[in-house]
Amino acid sequence: MNLLKYYVKTILLMVLFPITAFGQNELVTAINSKLMPIKSVESLSDFQEFAQLKSVLKDKRIVALGEATHGTHEFFTMKSTLIQYLVQEMGFKVFVLEADFAGAKAMNSYIIDGKGNPIDAMKQMLVGVWSTKDFYEMVEWMKKYNEKQTPENKIRFYGCDMQFAINSGAALLDGTVKFKNALSANCMKGIKLMINYRYTKIDKSQIPLLDATAQELKEASIVEEDGLKLALYQRYITCVLQTIEYAKVKYPYDGDIIRDQRMAENCEWIYNYEHNNKMIIWAHNLHVAKNITRNNNLPMGYYLNKKFPDTFYTIGFDFNKGEFSTKNTATKTFGVWSVPEVTSKKFVEYIFKQCEVPNFFLDFKSCQQNSVINEFLSKDLYARSIGAGFNPNNQSFGTTNKKLNSIYDGIIFINKTTAVEIVMLN
Repeated sequence: MNLLKYYVKTILLMVLFPITAFGQNELVTAINSKLMPIKSVESLSDFQEFAQLKSVLKDKRIVALGEATHGTHEFFTMKSTLIQYLVQEMGFKVFVLEADFAGAKAMNSYIIDGKGNPIDAMKQMLVGVWSTKDFYEMVEWMKKYNEKQTPENKIRFYGCDMQFAINSGAALLDGTVKFKNALSANCMKGIKLMINYRYTKIDKSQIPLLDATAQELKEASIVEEDGLKLALYQRYITCVLQTIEYAKVKYPYDGDIIRDQRMAENCEWIYNYEHNNKMIIWAHNLHVAKNITRNNNLPMGYYLNKKFPDTFYTIGFDFNKGEFSTKNTATKTFGVWSVPEVTSKKFVEYIFKQCEVPNFFLDFKSCQQNSVINEFLSKDLYARSIGAGFNPNNQSFGTTNKKLNSIYDGIIFINKTTAVEIVMLN
């Protein structure tokens, strides 16, 4: 009788709770058969383990590399290794960062011509999260690589962001960009207002000035015989116009919508400007995703995937537990924070942490024929996604709740992470 009760209870559990231990084991086993193990999360010069990656990316011309946090050492080193691989083994020549478009010119000058220094160039990019030892070392590798290359084979460094007009606006006022007709005093006043913009709310009384500035800049004619410089300077104007649009929004959410769309437009412009050379994009998971991740905001990757459906490939970066560096949104201070391992079955990391190797790459297309994995990738499950800020008292905030195969083409999973080492810029 007791044995009968046991069997009845077991059958009921299997019916009522489909995500059983057996089901999890079956899924983990299936993923194990498809994943590409990552033997080391540190920077490598031996790319033998990436042979599978070459077959996955052989027809791709724009590869986006995400990150679940901006302050994870292993994300930086893995991306550095991938960038070296894509450059040396697959002919990628253009690097685009989630950083200021005009400000990234200083870093481009450094890695191509050795002009200036990387610390000052980091400052001009206007995004402090890249000021890390790992990023500095990657930039030094780019510079060293370029020293041995012909001009057409050198890596070019760009930014795609447009939140501030500090650099683009300055170029319009300091004589870098020469106009056929001098800008009006009113227009220069509007540009200066944007140069000083730092997420501060624009007063309603300033809107007419910004509208007039935008209109004058749209009609302005640049005097420049060099076609490449002319196109670049016209983009500086576009970036100022993008910042004006971004600054005028009533709610921060509307700014996020504008930002992702304009970053995608800047990436497309860079791709065309660089004659469709293969391009790498480095940004947060929430930007490189192909579809809405949270807040119903269409990310940059959505627009790029729509424009380049056959040649765009985006990789999300995820982790189970560990440390990372970021700003505490409650105290407004920077520091190193940690999160425990995922224990909820509602999170994708709960499955990934059970795989036979702690760190791996998984291509979703190669999993389509496996019904077990495909079902898992097609479920609305939570995943870690911590931006430029983090509240240790509300750790549930930094997540997405979407189907993995709807937002990424593949994923790199790191079981345990450590924090980046910050490079002091002052």
